[in-house]
Amino acid sequence: MSAILGETLMFGQRSGPEIRLVVRGDEFYARYETESGYTAVYDDTRGLFCYAALVGGAFASSGIPVTMGPPPGVPRHLHEEGVVRRNKRVARRTVVRPRSTAHALAGARTFGPSGGLLEGRRLSIGTARGLTILVNFRDVVSTVTQADVTALLNDPNYTRNGNFSSAREYFRLVSSGKLDYTNDVVGPLRLSHDRDYYVQHLLVEEALDLAIAAGATPVNKESWTRSTSCTRGRHSTWATCGRTMPRSTCSGAASAPISTC
Repeated sequence: MSAILGETLMFGQRSGPEIRLVVRGDEFYARYETESGYTAVYDDTRGLFCYAALVGGAFASSGIPVTMGPPPGVPRHLHEEGVVRRNKRVARRTVVRPRSTAHALAGARTFGPSGGLLEGRRLSIGTARGLTILVNFRDVVSTVTQADVTALLNDPNYTRNGNFSSAREYFRLVSSGKLDYTNDVVGPLRLSHDRDYYVQHLLVEEALDLAIAAGATPVNKESWTRSTSCTRGRHSTWATCGRTMPRSTCSGAASAPISTC
């Protein structure tokens, strides 16, 4: 579980400009507010974030975009009733962790033939090489460059944007110098659909096809696909994080080991 507690993120809208919303929640349940404290929900019909109203204890769209003034009488910091939140969390958990998997996990912290790890060499000692694919959507182009991401992942003295270190230096430190994990960065590559399409459709397979067409050379495509970590959502910048909050976080990059899985 990965929680976001009051972080302000940029969100895309199918029928409007990007907007800033404050996010509180995790991958099972999340709530969104404008910076002035009004609760927002995404109105799929309008393709816009709208002010939330309570109907039967659950959020419903007021139909008024959050880029306009709030509806009369709507209070700040709306919350759904506890039973509604619990039911939504259960429904989401059922999708993320199916019942059969939950039963298999009963009493166990990890599962699978290798303690929950993928087949192949364990990435704790030695030299590991990964792949990060940067993508642009058909309707949204990121300002993040290949050089930016290469530095973030690989530079030995990276401290930009408030970071303590690069990903490579992080893994070197936590492994007491035993693991040297670097990334090849490919792209940005242009996906075939608008950003909104990938809220409901995985972009991993298409990103891998584009990377291979651009000259990336995996051991085999299946190994990339099995080990790729990619988040989907409405945030327009790239990332290699593992958060999968609905309609939030990052959606512009995929990251996977090349020769180590």
